Amino acid sequence: KANVLGLWLNVPEETLKERVIQRTIDNTSESDATIDILEKQIEHQKEVTNYQHLNTARNIKDIIDNVLSIMHDSKLINNKPVTKQPYNKRPFD
Repeated sequence: KANVLGLWLNVPEETLKERVIQRTIDNTSESDATIDILEKQIEHQKEVTNYQHLNTARNIKDIIDNVLSIMHDSKLINNKPVTKQPYNKRPFD
């Protein structure tokens, strides 16, 4: 039996639109996403109720701290609290 912690990453619609526009301006993505496609995806998105929702429109350190706090509170790892480690930038940051 495995314990599972579902995390649903939320970001405000306006932030998503800004990201699509910026990628289009910068020509930095192979994605063919447009504002029209994004709006259709948002329109068809279903409400997810059995996951812990996280606002990801903030810096990565705060998101990681939030996830670690959730894991700590849920005691998912060997029924022991997760120890918070100092944040170090990773290659994907």
